[in-house]
Amino acid sequence: MSQSTNLLVRRIVAQLIDCIVLYIGFQAYVMLFFANRASAMFEGVVELMTYIPFALLFGAFSEWFTEGYTFGKTLLQIRIVKEDGSLIGLKEVLLRWLANWLEIYFTAGILATLFVVFSKKGQRLGDKLAKTHLIKT
Repeated sequence: MSQSTNLLVRRIVAQLIDCIVLYIGFQAYVMLFFANRASAMFEGVVELMTYIPFALLFGAFSEWFTEGYTFGKTLLQIRIVKEDGSLIGLKEVLLRWLANWLEIYFTAGILATLFVVFSKKGQRLGDKLAKTHLIKT
């Protein structure tokens, strides 16, 4: 398996792991704070209103707080860094996060995969905008 294919597979699996962690974390949150409360309809609305911001910010916060890692990236030994190899900052995280909307959420990851496959450095759109790339640690 080539280095770029290996990193693409690691990137995708890391994203899936992060989704599972997010789901489990949110289910634990719901069980702790919403068990035996109010009506089911009210509970569902409150859960949704708290889940959406949490889910949308989870990845960005993880990458910023851990300087390029998420739980999934840590397990798969990959990390996001600036093109010069230095640690990413808030600006890079926000640019990547904004691009996630188009290339991951709206296109189910298809656009991100195409960018990674057809770019010379294996970068997705968010990486190009933020001048970052994925490395194996």
